[in-house]
Amino acid sequence: MLVDPVFRVNADLPDVSNVHAATRVIECRSDLYASEAPWHIVFPDGAILRGTASSGSSWPDLAAAQPANQRVLMLSTSGEGRVLEDNSEEIASGLSAYNASVPVPEERGGFCSLRAASSGSATPGALGLAGLASASWLRRRRRNRALER
Repeated sequence: MLVDPVFRVNADLPDVSNVHAATRVIECRSDLYASEAPWHIVFPDGAILRGTASSGSSWPDLAAAQPANQRVLMLSTSGEGRVLEDNSEEIASGLSAYNASVPVPEERGGFCSLRAASSGSATPGALGLAGLASASWLRRRRRNRALER
């Protein structure tokens, strides 16, 4: 860069947030732990990215094949700017093709299982429920003994 950039305000453009959020939904079933369940991410524009438990929390390789920008605009001090490059269709078709390769889960209800782990250890949720059940049983037993006296 040989020349300092000059920045000018374009009052015609709306404010843009620097906060970008998406929602990850774990597709629970009663025969799976949350860590074994498939998931999908819903982006603010309504696009959906599917994932499997085997991919964990890693971002799919799809991102490497996608263009870096959805749209490239040439802006000036007024107006909405001129579109130099629009990769929206390429991104949408790549996302659609990727999602088609991810298996869709069977519909079996909306709760993840608290069954014992296959490794023989209990999940924290199962231990918590067992603790609550034990405390409730002890309380009931003490109350019954007090009533017998």
